[in-house]
Amino acid sequence: MIRILLLFALLAVHLTAGEWPEHYIVAEDSRSPDGRYGILIRSNEDDGLPFDEDAWEATLKTNYIADFQAHSVVARVNNAYYAQGANHRNLEVRWAPDASWCLAIYEARFGIFSVQLLLPSRNGVEQVALGELVVQACSEKVPDAELSFDCRQTSLGRLVVCSSGTNNPKGFEDRQTRYVCFRGSFDLATRHWLKAEAKEVTIAEYEAVSMQEVKVQEVSENEMPQEMAERLDERLNRVYRALRVFLPRESFNVLRQEQRVWLSETEKVKEVETRNQRVEARVVELERRFWSF
Repeated sequence: MIRILLLFALLAVHLTAGEWPEHYIVAEDSRSPDGRYGILIRSNEDDGLPFDEDAWEATLKTNYIADFQAHSVVARVNNAYYAQGANHRNLEVRWAPDASWCLAIYEARFGIFSVQLLLPSRNGVEQVALGELVVQACSEKVPDAELSFDCRQTSLGRLVVCSSGTNNPKGFEDRQTRYVCFRGSFDLATRHWLKAEAKEVTIAEYEAVSMQEVKVQEVSENEMPQEMAERLDERLNRVYRALRVFLPRESFNVLRQEQRVWLSETEKVKEVETRNQRVEARVVELERRFWSF
């Protein structure tokens, strides 16, 4: 299966700089850390133009990557469909700390419909349809699944992608509900998937994996040690179950034995705050493993 997935072609587009489009604004939180690049979307403010519903729908599909230093458009974002105030649509933009790449994550009501990896350079912007492989792989396991999307960059220059979804996001009682999860490792240097795996899972496995995609919640400064202990135990159980979904049986057996030893030692710790420190360190380690695929 992985061999087949790795054969998916990557889409690269290089466009010359163009004039700044009228009636466009900078998408919220889309500027690169160095302030040079960003994504332009159509404004929904009254600009005095005649309203044309068909024309308005067409403009939703046109987003641009802008170079603010040159005050020009670098490229049109492929398979984009978003404008200011679009109903049941969302655009999330994530930049690498060094602005070497950007993810434009386009979401519909229940899941992603496009994820574009944008790589600015002197020659323009290379675009990789990162979401296409994820959607295709998951569709082969569970047709019509609505998917979430998350990723982390590792120290090896890879993007580890995690996605989970269901074919019944509205929870209709007359429809068989199925769940699917995906994990893959994309090499930024070669622009190739190194690993990719999708599998149908149980609801418990789906919930465990989907929780790994959520950023760690902010904790109140007034959290009591016992409250912290309960929160960390829940987080530890979730990441352990998520690793079980994707690890090969042999690897998970090794982890299970390792976890038993760790638990035996941790149960000997009676002081709550000391135990919390130990559990938190274990959670961080297991989450690092999950995102080091």
